[in-house]
Amino acid sequence: MCKIAGGIFNSTETKQSHKICRAGSKILKCAEGINTHATGVAIVNPTGIHVYKNNKRATDFVGEDFFRFVLEHANEDTIAFIGHCRFATQGSNMDNANNHPIIDRPIYGVHNGVISNDAEIAKEYGRCADVDSAVMFSMLKKLSGKNALKATDFVKGMNKLNGSATIVAVDERDPTKIFFGLKNNPMNFLKADDVLWFASTAQILTDFVFVMDYADKDMYVNSIKNLKNYSARVVTQKSVVHDWYNHMSKYKLNEPRFTITKFNNTGTVYDNYTFDADTEYEDLYRQLELDKDDPAFLNNGN
Repeated sequence: MCKIAGGIFNSTETKQSHKICRAGSKILKCAEGINTHATGVAIVNPTGIHVYKNNKRATDFVGEDFFRFVLEHANEDTIAFIGHCRFATQGSNMDNANNHPIIDRPIYGVHNGVISNDAEIAKEYGRCADVDSAVMFSMLKKLSGKNALKATDFVKGMNKLNGSATIVAVDERDPTKIFFGLKNNPMNFLKADDVLWFASTAQILTDFVFVMDYADKDMYVNSIKNLKNYSARVVTQKSVVHDWYNHMSKYKLNEPRFTITKFNNTGTVYDNYTFDADTEYEDLYRQLELDKDDPAFLNNGN
């Protein structure tokens, strides 16, 4: 599966560009794993959102061009940076529109998981790229209409998704709000170095703590919190300043039966499981992750 990693700054922070260059580059590398088909980041400012992405693995992505991009666009007002390491399944990574962050202005976002009803959603809301993730952000664009994205729009969109999804989305019309949604996929947070770091898995954040060589490693690792499945949260800079875990606006998502998508060795996609998420999805996803370690599968990702 793809991986998400990034950070949200508090409203008093003044060294965002340095922290993105130093710590942001490291958290992207920690998130890479087998997700080597593309890497991308969005820098979220009050005045606009800037995206840099290409079909390189994070290890190669984080180089001179990345640092130049960060130093050009990040400043003392920067709200967040949102990163993504992609394992391509649906939609070629040679078409940069399929790489994350996905852009359907004014909506920007990243997705980890598999949306199994993307064709159905696209019929109603359209899609800005071939990748299944694109339907979520095109849907949010239409649901929000002429107004900036609201929590009710985001929750409505999340409830329409079948399969698995961790979504991080932001609207350039009001970039002060970062939307997180979980359906059968994890998201974890860590407050460290005056930044609210986030990543798909606790292991990414644990690796990040050790790479950053924080003084009290055990304290930081023990403070990693995961968000509850079937939930959505809205994070602001005030969330980071205050008791962030309790300060975030919280919303519950529907828990329907859903279809999970599995990949065969040709890289095509087919549905072959339908089950109750709360009892069976963990074992099936564990098996899917094992399948992806098979060289025959990895050599056929499209």
